[in-house]
Amino acid sequence: MKPRDGVDLSRTTHLYNWHETPEATVLHLTNGTLQFNFFDHTKIILCPLMGAVTFLDDKQNFRTLRLSLIEKYGCSRELSKRLRYARSMIWERIYI
Repeated sequence: MKPRDGVDLSRTTHLYNWHETPEATVLHLTNGTLQFNFFDHTKIILCPLMGAVTFLDDKQNFRTLRLSLIEKYGCSRELSKRLRYARSMIWERIYI
C-alpha cells in the first residue's frame, strides 16, 4: 500500500477483520494497518501509511521503526522473528 497524504490520515479507522493463528491474534484495520498480538504478550503494528512497524515487548516497552531503515540496518532478533511470522501470515491470507 502506498503512503497517502495527511487528509486521508485523519479519517476514523475501524476494525475491518480479525482472526487467530497458532501464535497470535491478527487485527486488520480499515486503513491497512495490521496488528499482531502474540500470545507471549508482545505485539507488532505494521502501518503501511507510514511505512513503519511498532514493536511492543513483553514489558510493554515500545519502539517505532521505519521499514526502510530496518531493510538498510536490520533489527533485533525478537522483532525479526515476528516480522517473518507476520510476512508468512500475510502471504498465506493473500494466496489462499
